[in-house]
Amino acid sequence: MNIYFIFTDLKGYSELDEKEMTQFQSEICAELKQCLQEFLSSEQLLTLNTWGDAIYAVFDEADMAVRFALAYRDFFQNRKLNDKPLIPRIAAHFGSAHRIEDPLNHKKLNFYGSHVNTTARMEPITRPGEIFVSEAFRDNYCADAKKKTFDIEFEELGALELAKDYGDMNVYRLRRKSDKKQILDKLIREDLSDFIPTIPDPSDEEQKRLKSLKNLTSPRMFDTQIQMEGQQTFGAVALLELANKAKSLGLYELCLSLLEQANTVKMEVNGEQVYAVHHLPSYRKIKANALTRLGQYKEAEDIMFGLWHSGQKDADTLCMLAAQYKRRGVFGKSKTEDLAQVQITNLDTSLLQRACKLYVEAFRKDISNYYPAINAAYLYLMVGGTERGRGRKLAGYILGAWEIPKQPDWYLAATLAEAEMLCGESDEALDMFKLAVQDHTPTVFQLDSTLEQIKLYAKVTSAEQELGEILAYLQQQSQAMAD
Repeated sequence: MNIYFIFTDLKGYSELDEKEMTQFQSEICAELKQCLQEFLSSEQLLTLNTWGDAIYAVFDEADMAVRFALAYRDFFQNRKLNDKPLIPRIAAHFGSAHRIEDPLNHKKLNFYGSHVNTTARMEPITRPGEIFVSEAFRDNYCADAKKKTFDIEFEELGALELAKDYGDMNVYRLRRKSDKKQILDKLIREDLSDFIPTIPDPSDEEQKRLKSLKNLTSPRMFDTQIQMEGQQTFGAVALLELANKAKSLGLYELCLSLLEQANTVKMEVNGEQVYAVHHLPSYRKIKANALTRLGQYKEAEDIMFGLWHSGQKDADTLCMLAAQYKRRGVFGKSKTEDLAQVQITNLDTSLLQRACKLYVEAFRKDISNYYPAINAAYLYLMVGGTERGRGRKLAGYILGAWEIPKQPDWYLAATLAEAEMLCGESDEALDMFKLAVQDHTPTVFQLDSTLEQIKLYAKVTSAEQELGEILAYLQQQSQAMAD
């Protein structure tokens, strides 16, 4: 069914202390109930839920939804609690949803679906004190024959980016005609492309060549083809994509060469020549990763700390910093990652523990990402002592949280096999590795990356004999693919 959704919250609520929150719930919410009584008792209100300061309401009639939003906003106009302002944010959307008699809430009628999620993603971007509505809400309100609130207008704000990477949506400001227009909304819609031009996308011809090159899985073939293509014939964005592909194939010197070429490309802004990609986070991350793999830790670390302090505090940045500490903890200041020279007694466990903490924090930031989780599990076990239990628990969590992918995904399939191995189940892990190789067709580089990780783990934990069959199988498969 098609219905109207409203999400609200209050800017300033999180600043209240425990006593004030109790006062809010007992006093202000009691007043709010009286203000909204008309809506709470209406048959047009299909459901209403609250948590803390937030309200989620669903209506089947347009005018009722509009008047509810206005009444809620008006109630909090200039309202304070102990001199702390409480400023409402209200988002409204229209769309289809699934009905459910909630089994966890005495079979109370509720609704779920993508349009409910969209409304929830609109609310955080709503300016305090305002009502933002979607284009679908506006259009269906205007088409609804039952509408009665004629003293309102919808001011177009244009396409705004919703919260949590939920995409862009055309948004309108709902206001009474007597409310002042917002000059800010006109400024937001200014076209800035002449002042801050975007980096040109690859041409159609470049896209074709890029696709052909990015489909290559052999490092040798990719390197050869790049030399034949000629780096100078690609634009900055295309060179950046090729550098990332080179990095994924383990061609770190070529990756840096491609980045160097991309860094020479300039574009004109206001009559001045500026670097096209030099300051992009993606450019700096790719470069730091390649430098790390080549043992140039100091330069890579400078780049990563610069990213972190410029606001790139995402899981990916944390993982790259963690990889820095891990490699330095294992290989020291050596520029070559030679497992044969690794001495257990020379490991810098303080750096390994630091790397582990960064991986764990990255996992907290992005709990859908298994990469930092499996790396943290490895490091807990490599550090040893009381941390071993945490490593096994984290490996067990991975096995419970992810399933073997149905579509080709070597890294996830291998991660599940590694988690089984870290839990001490070597036989089951070997079977899972065999299935992963059979069903997910890794490249030589992908297989070798996993193999090197297990070799390092086996050496540091003195588990070469225990993991001998796994190491022998993966080595055999790697050799067969290389031949």
